[in-house]
Amino acid sequence: MELIAQLGVNWQMLTAQAVNFLIVMAVLTLFVFKPLLRTIDKRNERIRLAMEQAKRSEEETAKLAAYRMEKLKKIDDEYGVLLASAKSKAEEIREKLLKQAKKEADAILEKGRRELNQERAKALNEIHYALGKAAVDLTESLLKRKFSSEDQQKIMSELSDEIPALLK
Repeated sequence: MELIAQLGVNWQMLTAQAVNFLIVMAVLTLFVFKPLLRTIDKRNERIRLAMEQAKRSEEETAKLAAYRMEKLKKIDDEYGVLLASAKSKAEEIREKLLKQAKKEADAILEKGRRELNQERAKALNEIHYALGKAAVDLTESLLKRKFSSEDQQKIMSELSDEIPALLK
């Protein structure tokens, strides 16, 4: 203690300063540190809750993204099926239309052939009629002339040979 007294330490002053220090520490603790620590704790709690909410949101976003991808894949698969079905139906319709067009074309060709054959038969009948009439007219004009019996025989035999060939 002598050493402390030689250094000039005043015990009363030291005790008063220690008491003042304890009072200041009590006031600071009571009015500054505790409210500050409560504020920091509340802030830390808000940050923790925000982090948990962010994590939940991120997980939910990931789930939604997976759900969307699944939905898109399902829609893409359905689109592929619909597209294949539409192509198949279009091909069936195309084949049906081609068959129908071929059938109609064949019917038109057949009708044309029948009409052509009818026209040909009609033309041949007209030609046969005209030839027959011409032969009759020729025969009549020849008969009006005076032929010898030899000439008449010769003309009749030639006509009888040529008329059946002309009518064919």
